[in-house]
Amino acid sequence: MAEYLQKKGIDIEKPFEIRPLDPDADSTILYPAVQYIVMRKEGDFRETDISGVRIGIADSHPMTDISADHYVIELSPVKLKWSV
Repeated sequence: MAEYLQKKGIDIEKPFEIRPLDPDADSTILYPAVQYIVMRKEGDFRETDISGVRIGIADSHPMTDISADHYVIELSPVKLKWSV
């Protein structure tokens, strides 16, 4: 996913919106949705799936207050191991 986002000019460490759930017994955190702003016209965007994570245009998201061409993508679900 990092490589895919990087090709779109997105910093994976700077999501626009993220909704984590509490870690499970295996210390895995489920993020039902992680959203990123893409600074360009939607144009040739194609929904895709990478290792079971759907990447598509977000149906709902907070206001961006950005006047330049942009759109919001959503990755779901994302599961990450929690560590300190």
